[in-house]
Amino acid sequence: MPRPSVLQVLDSLEVGGAQRVALHLSRWCVENDIACTLAAPRGPLLRELPVGVRFLERHGRGLVGQARELRHLRDMSGATVVHAHQRHDALLAHLALGWGAPVVEHAHTVLSERSRVLDPLSFRSRMIFAVSPAVATMVTEDFGRDPSRVEMIGNPIGRDMFADDDHRGRRPGGRRPMQVVALGRLVEQKDPGRFVDVVEALVRRRLPVEASWYGQGPLEAEVRAAAAARRLPVRFLPPVPDVRPVLDRADVLVMTSRFEGTPLVALEAFARRTPVVATSSSGSDGVLGGGRAVVLPDTADPVSFAEAVVGVCRDSVDVDTMTSRAARFALVEAHPDRVFAPVGRVYREMHG
Repeated sequence: MPRPSVLQVLDSLEVGGAQRVALHLSRWCVENDIACTLAAPRGPLLRELPVGVRFLERHGRGLVGQARELRHLRDMSGATVVHAHQRHDALLAHLALGWGAPVVEHAHTVLSERSRVLDPLSFRSRMIFAVSPAVATMVTEDFGRDPSRVEMIGNPIGRDMFADDDHRGRRPGGRRPMQVVALGRLVEQKDPGRFVDVVEALVRRRLPVEASWYGQGPLEAEVRAAAAARRLPVRFLPPVPDVRPVLDRADVLVMTSRFEGTPLVALEAFARRTPVVATSSSGSDGVLGGGRAVVLPDTADPVSFAEAVVGVCRDSVDVDTMTSRAARFALVEAHPDRVFAPVGRVYREMHG
């Protein structure tokens, strides 16, 4: 019997969590004898396409045009399964191939109430892969989908992400500025305005700090203006395809998210042994628990947040123990074989 063949569909190859997950899945497919084609508009992550994965560029405009194009790309790829990474693309796949077609989709995050458009048409695929129990609960309870069609799989990180046990240096002492970073889109979900407030609280304590946010989005002009008006040492930089150098230079990763699924950047920080200070909503279902990060209530004020950052950077927190626990957790829970084994099983069942 010919091997299974999957067409992964993305709406961009810009730097983002869903895009990196798709690339990890593509690599895993090649390593496990599953033919893989990735269809997306061109973007910076195209150069990260794994060897052995075919790329087909998307150009379609409008709902009907995109659906026709997707059907054509499926035929070109010879795929027996279509795997969509956004709700919009899952809907396109159903329009292009029919509601009974072998389409699966990824649910990458908990959705806010404002973003839950097209609810009756969402998550209608044969199987939905949820990255956390909270995301799975959202799909089954909020959207009313059959639990038998939802599988919780987590998020993966590549083996090359992990740092050596002793690669982390000491936290900054004396007057060396604390290197505080955040990574993610500048959108309401990530709450970059709160990040600016935390930096201001650090500055008010007369502590040397250099803060950087790597990402772009609709709130960029607003948060840039807020930081400039308060003369804060915050840089807003483009997203980076490889987060390892950023995490290695950082003394702490700060996450101010209002809601998340299983945040890939937190797992990547775990792997690099970079300390994490985060709101409780930045990582659902205990990902940040177990002493793997400093977790603050969502209601924590900027001063409390700043105190937690100082605790990590000035060693009042046992950073070595915390980051060792985090690295061990990521090594087991985010291993691609553990995360993608259910996905491969579904591909083979549908192919058969």
